[in-house]
Amino acid sequence: MMDIPLPVQFNCWKHHAEFMKDELSRINIDGFNHLIKEIKIIGDALMDLYLGRINPEKICSMILAQLTPDISKAEYVEWLYKDSRDFRIIEIDDGSRWILRLGEEGERYIHIHPGRYSPLSIRVKAQTLKTAILVCAWKRIYDQEITIAVINDLRKEYLNLSPVKNLSSVPALNRLIEIFIYSDQTDS
Repeated sequence: MMDIPLPVQFNCWKHHAEFMKDELSRINIDGFNHLIKEIKIIGDALMDLYLGRINPEKICSMILAQLTPDISKAEYVEWLYKDSRDFRIIEIDDGSRWILRLGEEGERYIHIHPGRYSPLSIRVKAQTLKTAILVCAWKRIYDQEITIAVINDLRKEYLNLSPVKNLSSVPALNRLIEIFIYSDQTDS
């Protein structure tokens, strides 16, 4: 299990493809209900998904290394809002850019996520990401072919979403399934 260092807030189920691949590779029937709870926090927005190979802990460490050591919340807020902005952008070793905002989880006041259109990231709709996660978990557990019927059953039962017409009508979903199940390399 990953350990995101304080004071960073980073939701890997929304923003880190390799984390998701790793979690999905170990999924079993007992973990499926827990997975349903985890993906509810993804919400309903459009987001950026990091496709690179740097693990979440290392990303956090690289970002923290670029800030003042042991930066307090007050210092962070002052730095963050300088120049009348409410965010900052930091680049890490692989060239990906990360957005820093004010976190809302107590001592986790440095909220990070991949930058919009950053290298090694893609924009995804939350409903597409949640569907892909469920479909991939189902595939890992039952080792059966992914069909439109399976996709629509999962969307209806667990996400309360309408059905999709056919697989060719959801290219973003197909890409995420490829990334999570079939691809050995996500940084494309």
